[in-house]
Amino acid sequence: MNLQMFLAIASMELRKIMSYRFDFWFNYMLGLLVRFGINYFIFKAIFDSSGSKTIGGFDFVSMNLFLLLAFCCRKIVINNAEGFINDDIYTGGINRYLIQPVSLFGFKYASHLAAGFMSFVQSIFALGLYVSVFGLQPFYGLSSTGALVAMFAVLLASLSYFFVAMMIDTIAFYAEHIWSLHVLFRFLFEFGGGLLLPLSLFPPNIAAVLKMSPLYFMAAFPVDCLFGKLSNLQMMQGLLTSLAWCAVFFVLSKLAFKVGLKRYSGIGM
Repeated sequence: MNLQMFLAIASMELRKIMSYRFDFWFNYMLGLLVRFGINYFIFKAIFDSSGSKTIGGFDFVSMNLFLLLAFCCRKIVINNAEGFINDDIYTGGINRYLIQPVSLFGFKYASHLAAGFMSFVQSIFALGLYVSVFGLQPFYGLSSTGALVAMFAVLLASLSYFFVAMMIDTIAFYAEHIWSLHVLFRFLFEFGGGLLLPLSLFPPNIAAVLKMSPLYFMAAFPVDCLFGKLSNLQMMQGLLTSLAWCAVFFVLSKLAFKVGLKRYSGIGM
């Protein structure tokens, strides 16, 4: 797929998203307010009851900022990655990608990237809303170098999640209902990757194992870069590790699709 076609597909997806503006903003803001409100009051109670100023290396303000940035990262990485091709497999819709000179993976990723860009725009708005309420002081501890690394890390995380979601979708070649697998992986991604809770709150041995897993590099690694919790060397090593996992998931997703096609009849499943 050439760049011109890729951009045309992404542009088409952007227009489709913005055709439902109320739904686009309402769902995001509702999820943001519910998630932030729950985190705020839970950790307020935890900090008040413990009497400690810091927990897991975070004070109350930085904990809320971390969880807000984690929510933004989650939205950018996941956006519309789930259920990309399972319906096409059931209905025979992937035929148009098999007989026409259009890459299935390229077409779907262009749509995924466009949705991720709109989630990024929403995240900027969410951070602006946070600043209007809490001021700029919570951001003073963030790393400018880490912000640059985090942008590349989020892009790699989004690509890795896309390939994993495509792998899960290929199970539709063998089974009728796979949505629960997406839900299960999303939970593992958020909890094991450190988006629901910072990994510094986990027991040290478990946190060490999770930080070596792909879940961490697809989830909380970009946020840790922003918070300056990693050295320049650790950030570079993290980017290389993210790239390696991305390559692994790419190969596995292409292989899973190729093997699944051998069971495909051309008229759906």
